Amino acid sequence: MYWPVRLEMSVPTGPGPVISPIGAFYDITPYRYGAPGAWTYYLMVKATSCTGGVTAVRFTIAGAARTAPCNTSVKLGPLNPKRTYRVLVTAVRTRNGRTLGTQVLADANVYIPGDDGHWVRSG
Repeated sequence: MYWPVRLEMSVPTGPGPVISPIGAFYDITPYRYGAPGAWTYYLMVKATSCTGGVTAVRFTIAGAARTAPCNTSVKLGPLNPKRTYRVLVTAVRTRNGRTLGTQVLADANVYIPGDDGHWVRSG
């Protein structure tokens, strides 16, 4: 005579680990300074806000890197107009001047228009 066997497994559950998102929000805007016939072209980058212990954002373009602390802007350039540039954006976590970690946020292409673009006067 066989008795039906019923197996149950009970795993204690509790709250899961709290994982804070690591990252940053940023803006990349092409700018030009000067006067007609003598324009100089730049990319203005701004780390607008940071989360998860990120203290700065590093922007790398054309082999040169600039780091912007959260809520600040930096100017990249001068750059040649009518070209597409590859921009690598990296979140940086630091404490007491030491880098604790980095995380790539984006690897994007940005076009800098020349006289072919519609420029809006700012300021």
